[in-house]
Amino acid sequence: MNKKISVFGLGYVGLVTGACLAQQGNQVIGVDNNQGKIEKINNGDPCFYEPGLTDLLLNMLKTESFKATTDYVEALVESDISFISVGTPSLKSGEVDLSAVKHTIINIVDALVAHKSQHIIVMRSTVPPGTAKNVILPILKEKLGERLGRDFHYVANPEFLRESSAINDFMDPPETVVGGENASVASELKEIYRFVEAPFIETSIDVAECIKYIDNTWHALKVVFTNEVASICRMLGVDSQEVIDIFCRDKKLNISPAYFRPGFAFGGSCLPKDLRGLLFVAEQLGLRLPILSSIQKSNYYHIDRAYEMVTPPGVRNIALMGIAFKSDTDDVRESPLIRLAERLIGKGYRVTIYDKHVRNSLDKEVNGRVMAEYLGHLVDYISDDFTTTLEQGDVVIIGNNSEEFYEIPNLVTPNQIVVDLVNIGFTGNKANYQGICW
Repeated sequence: MNKKISVFGLGYVGLVTGACLAQQGNQVIGVDNNQGKIEKINNGDPCFYEPGLTDLLLNMLKTESFKATTDYVEALVESDISFISVGTPSLKSGEVDLSAVKHTIINIVDALVAHKSQHIIVMRSTVPPGTAKNVILPILKEKLGERLGRDFHYVANPEFLRESSAINDFMDPPETVVGGENASVASELKEIYRFVEAPFIETSIDVAECIKYIDNTWHALKVVFTNEVASICRMLGVDSQEVIDIFCRDKKLNISPAYFRPGFAFGGSCLPKDLRGLLFVAEQLGLRLPILSSIQKSNYYHIDRAYEMVTPPGVRNIALMGIAFKSDTDDVRESPLIRLAERLIGKGYRVTIYDKHVRNSLDKEVNGRVMAEYLGHLVDYISDDFTTTLEQGDVVIIGNNSEEFYEIPNLVTPNQIVVDLVNIGFTGNKANYQGICW
């Protein structure tokens, strides 16, 4: 079933959105406060260059499935769903200027109260995480009262359009994300995007707001990471194109969901050592590589954040479940849990540590001597008694995702606090449970 849609803001995102939705058989009316722009758009001139957009716009105007106006009241009266695509530029401080968003929301809501009985507002503009909670929903609640969530609905639907390929990106995005609180409203959006083969993802407004920022920050990081790696290769006389090509062929670890799981700091025998080795090479070449150089520093900051979590006021006894850097191993080399344990002991906390694999290996003649060198005085704190260690902690730290740790939240008393550094995903009573990234 085709929809009656209004699109507020006819810049890059808004006009592409409006024209593409019209192409799918919807009746679309675009809104902008610039009369000169409106006249040009209604004559088939997008006012900016985007491959294929002029022809698309002319066709939609010819079929009368799209038109543009400055009259936002007319647009709302003639539509059941409004997409907001106004600009959200950066101020000098880096803060996002939400003035156009707020102005548009207020205009829409004032017109809705006067002229409509039901309506869906869809945020396409890129807004900072927390915008709905702190800015938009308070305005909507003040003006709509109990009708918000019943007659009128607000959803976040971030766009993933790239200049020069915007029409193709709209028709074939990597995913469609809709954040809201009402399943029937999500179904309305799913119907609008029925032509899209990509996954349709329903989530909360907060998550939908976050994802666009995280996506673009990751893309920026990939560019800088690749350029820093290429700088090293160039100075070494190595073909960076070939290096990155081989890097990208690894779909199991490199270009994959591997390692994209919120949790504790990295450690072990490979990552810290190889990172230091690469940075040493870069230093010898006289290269300044701030992204690569900050990786270990960021890792240490994450340990600092964990320390703050596991030391709430009044706590003195801490049970650390796991000291190896990951599950199903006895490898303690550069384990971040060692750094955390040493800091806790140094600050006077009474720490007990459970790790059956490490304890068993310590009792072996060859491996035991090597491990003891890494652990130092922590050797005296490590037990293979799960139950006793668990009982001794006011705070119980889940240090790795060993299978035996999954039941810890169900085994502790109401007076014990569980801090899960690997986010095992416990779904029971979370009154005394918290994950490091939750």
